[in-house]
Amino acid sequence: MREYLRYIDQLGAGHVGKLRPTDGETVYAVRRRLGGAARSSGKSLEIKQVEDEVCFWVPLDRGSRRKRGRRLNTAHINSP
Repeated sequence: MREYLRYIDQLGAGHVGKLRPTDGETVYAVRRRLGGAARSSGKSLEIKQVEDEVCFWVPLDRGSRRKRGRRLNTAHINSP
């Protein structure tokens, strides 16, 4: 578990980590351990399988993303 925590801690913002299973290990096992390490540290992590590698990254904060479309003009709603 410490090994996977170290991988997560070393991951910089905007970077993607990649892990490849060693002999006798499966991609599923790596994903499971990585997810467990993220949960135990209280961090949010996106984990995807790409062929025989496991890719992981810290997801963007959805609140900081700019929304598309027109702004709602609330001035006419609050007027008498």
